Amino acid sequence: MIRNRLRTALSGMVLFAGVTTAAFSQVADKEDFDNYHLRIDTAWYYSDPSGNIHGSATTDNGTIDLQKDLGFTSYSTFSAKADWKFTRKNHLYVSVIPFKFSRQTVLNRTITFQGQTFNAGLTTNSSLDTLFVAPGYQYDIIRRRRGHLGIGLQMDLFNTTAKINAAAQVTGDGPP
Repeated sequence: MIRNRLRTALSGMVLFAGVTTAAFSQVADKEDFDNYHLRIDTAWYYSDPSGNIHGSATTDNGTIDLQKDLGFTSYSTFSAKADWKFTRKNHLYVSVIPFKFSRQTVLNRTITFQGQTFNAGLTTNSSLDTLFVAPGYQYDIIRRRRGHLGIGLQMDLFNTTAKINAAAQVTGDGPP
């Protein structure tokens, strides 16, 4: 587990598809077109992890690259947002996006990770797990059918861990 600096640019959220569900109540006012109390939005992403691992993780050529050294590739993930509208213009919400990827690869160069050296040609298991949680508050200033203007306050919380494991195999007679 890395507790050092981990610079991971999870980029390329390319293809996007979303689904929205809401618990609607009776429409009492013609102006209140979005009359709901609880709304859940979901989305699907195609993630392309890239970046470098810094800190105590180094190779013979510098830092560890997620794509070049560890073979990380694109994968699908999702997001979810629960929005509670407790008054006509006030919302409390929380968004959650998990990024979990693991890969087994054969190293093509020597890597030193947390004081342990992994030699080229060694089969390794590596994983990158990030949980993004964002609670927030939103106040709607202007609400229309074609859009809205609001002010939001959101806190972005990340929990990121990375692991590299390898099992060595001894062949031959070894020392007597």
